[in-house]
Amino acid sequence: TLRAAGVVNWDASAYKTFPIAHSDQVNMQFRAEAFNLFNRVQFGYPGLTQGASNFGIVSSQLNNPRLLQFSLRLNY
Repeated sequence: TLRAAGVVNWDASAYKTFPIAHSDQVNMQFRAEAFNLFNRVQFGYPGLTQGASNFGIVSSQLNNPRLLQFSLRLNY
């Protein structure tokens, strides 16, 4: 039995709400989100077929690199 490393993935988000036109009912929200914040790689599983040339060799990556997302949201 071969083992693979665990999952270490940090996601974060922050948002700020701004009132629009001196009204309590209309506001704009700015959001910033980060996925895989620390850009840590998650390696794929090693080759599992005993006797094959790639047995025990990790040759893939399972997760995405750091992704940043910004958005504006109008609430009314």
